[in-house]
Amino acid sequence: MKIKRDNDDDEVMFLFRIKVTAKRYDIICSSLRKITSFEVNTNGSFKVIIVDIENKNIEELNAIINFVVEFNLQNIDIFCGITSSYDLGGFTFPNHLIYFAGKINSEIQFSYVIS
Repeated sequence: MKIKRDNDDDEVMFLFRIKVTAKRYDIICSSLRKITSFEVNTNGSFKVIIVDIENKNIEELNAIINFVVEFNLQNIDIFCGITSSYDLGGFTFPNHLIYFAGKINSEIQFSYVIS
């Protein structure tokens, strides 16, 4: 998401992250591929599945919510990254993502970078 500022645009990204062991990775990925696209990073002995949720509609988010419940996923969070040249900026967290975070009982992690 871009937020227009006087001198530049702020960049905001919203990612849903699932941390899984190698043991559960294959079954989780094969099921998740049926409902959304994602990327994977390795973090030690864990895999971190990353889903860009910024432009997901409520139906897509509900499918992910059902997936989280079905697999009883615990090591999850929503990551919000903000890159800004304006240190007093702010934004409103989109309502559909607040709904999503509440339904999956997730923490929201923030990273703020001033460029």
